[in-house]
Amino acid sequence: MNLSINKRLIEIKLEEDTTVLDLINAQYLESKEKVVTEVILDGEKFFLDDENNFANTLVKDIGDIDLSVKTSMELANEALDSCNSYIDTVIASIDQLTASYQQGDQQLANAQFAEAIEIFDLFVQLITGIHKTFKRNVVNLSEQTPIVQKLEIHLFSIIKALLPAKEKEDIIMLCDLLEYELKDNLTQWKIQAIPALKKLSQY
Repeated sequence: MNLSINKRLIEIKLEEDTTVLDLINAQYLESKEKVVTEVILDGEKFFLDDENNFANTLVKDIGDIDLSVKTSMELANEALDSCNSYIDTVIASIDQLTASYQQGDQQLANAQFAEAIEIFDLFVQLITGIHKTFKRNVVNLSEQTPIVQKLEIHLFSIIKALLPAKEKEDIIMLCDLLEYELKDNLTQWKIQAIPALKKLSQY
């Protein structure tokens, strides 16, 4: 069996019953701050969530195993690169939503609200994951990038206010939160927070 990690051939001794899943999860292979991002077995690429396949495949039955591995910070930086497009998508959905509310099209607005919240939730998950990774890897992160923590706190306060406004059908409050508070917060992520994190990751 030939094992390559990031295109480099690695020599290790394995037990006869070692599975591909064992290999992927092996602590001696990589540290906890590194993640296997791609698995190629004998030239065939497999999805990482296909654990059943990996769990039943013995390493000794494979000729070539190629693993791509990245650090959590490398993954966080890649995620940062996708943040701007998420923000643009969220802002575009907010514009459509507030336009529908202002035109009195309640049914369309309700459908658009559900879609906007779904996209927004993905952005929140993305930025929360990025921030957690940076906090684990960067000393005194909050002192170096205070804008990130400030915007994150503000973002969660907007989320907290959005749902009650929607439940009460307070359209004026809802539009104000979306059009002014949320759009401004997202714009500041794009202008200040994301560039600050990117700059910090280069050191």
